Amino acid sequence: RAVLDDGAANGSRLCGRFAPLAGMTRWRGCIRITDRGAGACGPSSLRGSSLEGRIRAAVGRASVSRLGARPSRYYLLAVSDIALPESSLLPERFRRWFAARGWAARPHQLRLLAHAQAGRSVLLIAPTGAGKTLAGFLPSLTELAGRPKRRPGVAQRGVHTLYISPLKALAVDIERNLGKPVAEMQLAIAVETRTGDTPQHKRQRQKLAPPDILLTTPEQLALLISGPDAGRFFADLK
Repeated sequence: RAVLDDGAANGSRLCGRFAPLAGMTRWRGCIRITDRGAGACGPSSLRGSSLEGRIRAAVGRASVSRLGARPSRYYLLAVSDIALPESSLLPERFRRWFAARGWAARPHQLRLLAHAQAGRSVLLIAPTGAGKTLAGFLPSLTELAGRPKRRPGVAQRGVHTLYISPLKALAVDIERNLGKPVAEMQLAIAVETRTGDTPQHKRQRQKLAPPDILLTTPEQLALLISGPDAGRFFADLK
């Protein structure tokens, strides 16, 4: 056990085992290991000469550096480098989908999901092939997958997630890349594009029954916003 200290003036701390702390990526600061047992925060499991090694083992790939004049008790923890536990972030259906393909969710995908679930904005920069598309839409997919079904007679929901691209071809690529996991997990999630090439009858149908995830262009967004039913269409936008 350890105390995660955010360095605030009031000395606010979080106490608990490392696994729960791993999901709280907003905390940066010192992990303070005391030699005195402080109730439930007693560090008995971390005592020993190889304290730094024990911390590294407990938090996975975290970057741990010694601080100050008391290196045996103070460590700097780069929380964003922690290998977050899939079980605490991904629904069971998503974990099975990854496992069935011999995959595991990548650290940046889990970190982005943790930030999104905490209501924070995220900028993700990653090389080609690193799973940016899935990372970006994973918060939407997991939330939509857990949303209760619309009851008969209840009004249609508005669009949940809006993706805007100046390139029509990119919106089509995103739809194809998202469609595969949605279909393979049998998620009741509608993913559609709306560009200048979208047939008029489909545009009208989208206004009446908006998809859960809409991939569109700035021009089409401008038309949607200026429409008389824009309030209803975007009422559920997250």
